Amino acid sequence: MTLARDPEQTLLTAQRSLRLLGIISALFGIVLIVAFGYFNRLQRFRPYFIGMGFLVWFLPGVLMITCWWYLNRRNRIALRMAIILCAIQMIFAAILSALNFLLTPISILPIVMTLLWTLATMQLLVQLHRARPAVDFDAEHHAGFEAQVIPLASRALEREK
Repeated sequence: MTLARDPEQTLLTAQRSLRLLGIISALFGIVLIVAFGYFNRLQRFRPYFIGMGFLVWFLPGVLMITCWWYLNRRNRIALRMAIILCAIQMIFAAILSALNFLLTPISILPIVMTLLWTLATMQLLVQLHRARPAVDFDAEHHAGFEAQVIPLASRALEREK
């Protein structure tokens, strides 16, 4: 399946993908915070898992859902923020993919999951980049304005009198 070149279709696909990745990321962050953070038997590692779950998965997931909400309204800042969040998520996924090969025990499931996570964020990043024209040049949602000249010189003359 090829990605659509129509910016409107790509924007709709990017919105669905952004919502899905945001929900999955936030839920995975909650599971990591609760299961491996608060219920961890080794108290020494609790803050690390809580911090990693919050910063790597939960917070970006909630921000992705927020960007999806504002992207439905064709907000340009939401699109740019979603691109930044997606790039950060891709960096985290690439780092964790590399760590899966370096740290023991090496298991196939974490390797596959982080590679899928990396590919999903790469695809979303491409979709968000292709959807930029649909948000940047949207006359229906961004009303135009008419420039008005404020006669400052006449007011200044009236004050002098």
